[in-house]
Amino acid sequence: MKNLFFLMFLLIPSLIFSQINDDFEDGDISGWTESVSGHWEASNINPINGIYSLHQSFDNSSDSLDQISIPFGSFDISSQTTSWRFQIRHEYNPSALNNWACFLFSDADASQMYPSGTANGYAVGVNYSGSDDMIKIWKITSGSATEILNTNYDWQTSIGTSTAPGIEVLRTASGNWSVFIDENGGFDNLQQIGSTVTNTDYVTSSFSGFYYEYSSAQDRKLYIDDFRVGTEIADIDPPFIIQITPVTNNTLTVDFNEDLDQTTAETISNYNVDGGIGNPTSASLNAGNHKQVLLSFSETFTDNTNYTLTVNNVEDLSGNPTVNETASFSYIQIAAISASPTSANTLDALFNKTVDATTAQNTANYSVDGGIGNPASAIVDGTNDKLVHLSFASDFVLEQNYILTVSNVEDTYGNVISSAHLPFNYYVTQPFDIVFNEIMCDVNPPPEVLPAKKYIEIHNNSLYPINLENWSITFYDDTPSEKVFGAATIPAGEYGIICDDDDITLFEPFGIVLPITTLSDLTTTGKRLILKTSDGTIIDDITYSNQWYDDPDKDDGGWSLERIDYMNFCGENDNWTVS
Repeated sequence: MKNLFFLMFLLIPSLIFSQINDDFEDGDISGWTESVSGHWEASNINPINGIYSLHQSFDNSSDSLDQISIPFGSFDISSQTTSWRFQIRHEYNPSALNNWACFLFSDADASQMYPSGTANGYAVGVNYSGSDDMIKIWKITSGSATEILNTNYDWQTSIGTSTAPGIEVLRTASGNWSVFIDENGGFDNLQQIGSTVTNTDYVTSSFSGFYYEYSSAQDRKLYIDDFRVGTEIADIDPPFIIQITPVTNNTLTVDFNEDLDQTTAETISNYNVDGGIGNPTSASLNAGNHKQVLLSFSETFTDNTNYTLTVNNVEDLSGNPTVNETASFSYIQIAAISASPTSANTLDALFNKTVDATTAQNTANYSVDGGIGNPASAIVDGTNDKLVHLSFASDFVLEQNYILTVSNVEDTYGNVISSAHLPFNYYVTQPFDIVFNEIMCDVNPPPEVLPAKKYIEIHNNSLYPINLENWSITFYDDTPSEKVFGAATIPAGEYGIICDDDDITLFEPFGIVLPITTLSDLTTTGKRLILKTSDGTIIDDITYSNQWYDDPDKDDGGWSLERIDYMNFCGENDNWTVS
């Protein structure tokens, strides 16, 4: 579709509003003005949508700025609700030197759309000013930015470098600004981020455009598509449920994708939970977040049971009602699920839910029998908020059975654990207690049953569960690569799967997963693999080879190597076969 510039004559004297709609599919940006000619193009390289996207395409040898703008005539935004829409992909993590902004409107063209320019207007973007990576709206005065809306939406962690979300900014006639995003691209599932703010300092302008700042190696990484400026597109879609969070065993928070009408959101007959739960006894719209409703029920949810919430007749602010909107949830009572020694006087307690830090770090809530008593310290893990590290003044006796009792620990909603009694045994791991048992190093062609991803299977040969926290696997060649495991316990006689941390969900159905940052070091031709404890003790050490397949029909990929006898530690290729 070619660029569309058409005049919408509004019922306001002498006001002409020129709407912009450009999907760049004609491959032409002649209607746009570049700050430096030849730095932008309608490109067919990795387009966001269709065949072409607007792309900053100039290969610059130094750090620089590039801008591009389009005129829409004299335009008073105080006369109607105005919508700006675009899709954008920034293929580098934002920083103070690598950032972008969309000038929603400006009284100057691209040549002045930068921090030291003369443009006045408004812009939305990431790090036009500052470096916190949040999507913000700024008022621009002589190029200088004043923040008017911080959505607290982190572009780097929520979007990254490969996604092109759809973004919409709305400005009502009375000057209320709000930002919406569709993380999956397009504009079908726009959700408001941040609050709504009011600013009416500027109301007339002539241009929209884009600003891109980049370091010398990070140019050519900004793509834009489906740019539209015009009156607000009518909302005809009903709200839908984003997530349900069981707060207690009889209360839920329900998050919707948009702000709700308070009357219908607080009508209890509009909600129903199956399984004999029924309608809530109360429904309260969150005063600070009109997309969230708190529901309270007289009946209690059964632990670890699936339920379905059905919502009817809850309306958004445009009056669109939900019709049989459903979502599933299950209430999980907080519980302590395992105790795993990590040394002679330290123990990890693992819970099934995120724990409240105050109660989880209260040493009086833990006790070990056999004269050990309460821990001297209890610390919630810095990465895994379901894990608590306990340290004791007395040492455990080797291979003696103990019971850890846990009580009064709460989840983040104040639900209190039922007292748990967790058995454990302190055991010092010996060489070959854990062995490499299966190696999938070539997934081309893909295997028939398992995920088409590399993995290593390990086996616990011992009679005791073994905690692999801070153990490591080293891939040896000219430059050894060591990867450290997080908290994971392999029960006696059971298996664990070492996989890339991007593939966790693919392997979880097959057993206990030990993710590492990458398995690219697991080459198809062979490699030395060493498994070590946290103190550096070598537990298993093998050097596999593709010669171990001993089968020309299966050594070209799609098959794994499997240990024949995991109690045979010296067999090498004679103890491995195709699997």
